[in-house]
Amino acid sequence: EGMKTHDMQKRETMAETTIIAEIKKMAMDLDLDPKKEEETPPKGSTLYLSNLPRRFEDADLQDLLSKFGTVTKLEVIKEPMTKECRGFAFCSFDTSAQAAVAKEELLQTQFAGRTLKVEFSKEAKATNQLQADTSATTALLLAEAEDLIEVIQEEDTHDQDLVQEAGEEITVERETDPEIETETENVREAAETEIVIMIAVVETEIVIGTVTEMDIMIETEIAIEIEIVAAGTEIVIENVKEKERGKEKEKEIDIAETDLDLAQVEDVSEKACLCSKDLLRSLQTELDD
Repeated sequence: EGMKTHDMQKRETMAETTIIAEIKKMAMDLDLDPKKEEETPPKGSTLYLSNLPRRFEDADLQDLLSKFGTVTKLEVIKEPMTKECRGFAFCSFDTSAQAAVAKEELLQTQFAGRTLKVEFSKEAKATNQLQADTSATTALLLAEAEDLIEVIQEEDTHDQDLVQEAGEEITVERETDPEIETETENVREAAETEIVIMIAVVETEIVIGTVTEMDIMIETEIAIEIEIVAAGTEIVIENVKEKERGKEKEKEIDIAETDLDLAQVEDVSEKACLCSKDLLRSLQTELDD
């Protein structure tokens, strides 16, 4: 309820701030400043132009009038909200003679499909027209602001009544039926108990899963160690066999070398016998001679 009231106050304050800002903006657009002092143009030097098109700007007025003399001030009167021309404007020249020439030249001139109306401006008429327009615009803004504030206040009052009625209904229900609060408490306790049980089940599953994973890791490590030992044993056995094969090859090499030596000895012996026989024959021949 406190938050609801705070939101209502905040919304009302924002609406009032928006309305005040809009009124200030309208006053600035109308250029209403009671403290602003301007030089009064010479008498008879200000023209009042009417029947202007809605899309008419200050630049258009400057281009239209500057060829007749020195323009000291000009103003196209516009709608505060749409910023469109309201159909009339004011222009002041440096002298009344320049204003008279512009009036004669522009009288009954066609501009954007419209016939311009030009006359000397009457200060009282211009001031009264501007004041009347300003009063009407201000009154319209104030009326809209009052209507908006009234609507907001009615909505806030309606919302506060709804909140108060809801609070009274809840209070009456609690007073007339005290079992509602007991049932609510029982439901909350049952929910809390169920949550506790679910947490315990999840924690148990986590512990079981952790133990299982540890067992699997231990079994895996044992299997790896067994494989490593078996592989090491096979390597040792293979090394022993390799050494034995090396010894056998060495024996075969020794036997082969021995056989080779014997064959060489026999060959030498045969050659020596042959030489001895040849020598004996030579000696015998010499002796016979």
